[in-house]
Amino acid sequence: MSIDVILDYLWGHTAELVLLALKGNGAFTPRTRFVSVGSMTGDSLHLSAANLRSVNLQIAGSGMVIILVIIALSAKIPYHIFRKTHKIFSAVFLLGAYHGATAQLKERWLATPGGYLLLVLVIVGVVAAFIGLFQRIGVSRKVAARISQLDNRPQGILDIRLITSQKPFVHRAGQYAFLRFEHDREPHPFTIASSVDDQHSVRFVIKSLGDFTGELSNHLRVGQSVEVEGP
Repeated sequence: MSIDVILDYLWGHTAELVLLALKGNGAFTPRTRFVSVGSMTGDSLHLSAANLRSVNLQIAGSGMVIILVIIALSAKIPYHIFRKTHKIFSAVFLLGAYHGATAQLKERWLATPGGYLLLVLVIVGVVAAFIGLFQRIGVSRKVAARISQLDNRPQGILDIRLITSQKPFVHRAGQYAFLRFEHDREPHPFTIASSVDDQHSVRFVIKSLGDFTGELSNHLRVGQSVEVEGP
């Protein structure tokens, strides 16, 4: 069974062993793409000319995924930048999916069961990527609401009560939901403080802990609309 693509996060001596195991019969060996996306075990490797001549090998590198992962894991990256990188993830995946699908047709990958499995995974991923790009994630869980009561509690705590106008908001205390306010179209997650007794009312008790929550009470007024997504 031939190997079509290898995604390598290690490089170094580990990659040497992998490339040595690919040793074949030159041009008669199906082409293998070796894509380096990391170097956890070393920054360099030794590749003999004999091994390179014996296999139809294409070596490439990709650093975009590493950059996006660093942005996602870094606490110093502002939320609005972090959120936009999710769209970039989708775009990068779609480019890879297009290449993977067209490569299967060129290299006759569909002659093996693994090729069909990869094609199914690509289709599922493409659907998910388009849902993310067109902001359709959680659309069925979005509820229109308005602010019915605002109370500024001691120690920088803002008590918000919302009334849903379209459909019931089934929830339990301790779950969280995303709130999108009129003054800031970015959704922000907050813990639900109310119980399920009234499915047309929901309460959030928000502590001032940052720039957004610190200024929140200055922007909100009773009667303003709020989009609730969740839980």
